[in-house]
Amino acid sequence: MLDYAYAAALHGLLVHTASILPDGEIVVCGVARKNRDTFLVWLAPGGSLVRRYAIQFPLEFDRGVLTTKVHVVELIRGLEALRAVDPGAIDELRLDSPALGAPVVEARAVAYTSSGAHARWVDGLAAGVWSMGTAHSVQPRDVAMVGFVQSGPELTRFYIHGELLPSTVAVDVPIFASADLRGEILSLFRDGLPSSLAGSERDPDQFSQVRYDMRDWFAHSSSSI
Repeated sequence: MLDYAYAAALHGLLVHTASILPDGEIVVCGVARKNRDTFLVWLAPGGSLVRRYAIQFPLEFDRGVLTTKVHVVELIRGLEALRAVDPGAIDELRLDSPALGAPVVEARAVAYTSSGAHARWVDGLAAGVWSMGTAHSVQPRDVAMVGFVQSGPELTRFYIHGELLPSTVAVDVPIFASADLRGEILSLFRDGLPSSLAGSERDPDQFSQVRYDMRDWFAHSSSSI
């Protein structure tokens, strides 16, 4: 049930990589599962990655009630309304440990209330997550995007998992990479960890066990088209 809740929240939030508030002043720039029971949503107020922060959500909103996209969106809107009145409110709710350089707020500490021109990286992020999130899985060996985070203006980090992968894999992809090539990433991992990327392996982050920097792969593949 928790796996289903996370998948539903992730895919429901993809649309909000464009904007989540009526005035378009906040962008979902990342979603990743931390462990069995919790996941994080990164936000960029005003489309600014410098000001980004993350909210840590339980996958079980209440006893017997799974967290949904509605819970997430309503909390974000309520927290942003609070921040508009008191800019220091988020600082007071921070957890001790940041997530990929962003301060983290615990969702349970925030009351769920509702309230009523992007930089170019926003358009690239939206295109990237949709091409990855809607790409057809390779059958019968499913490989799927299970998370993403935008931590800078040039790279998007996607988290993928597959039947033949030993664990969650992170791949760093140029933000304006070809949509066709982005769609090939899932196929590249259908048989497990590709030996062709051995030279691109980097230290994993806290949400993955293996990580690849795929900038050289994209540069080479683009020049071969």
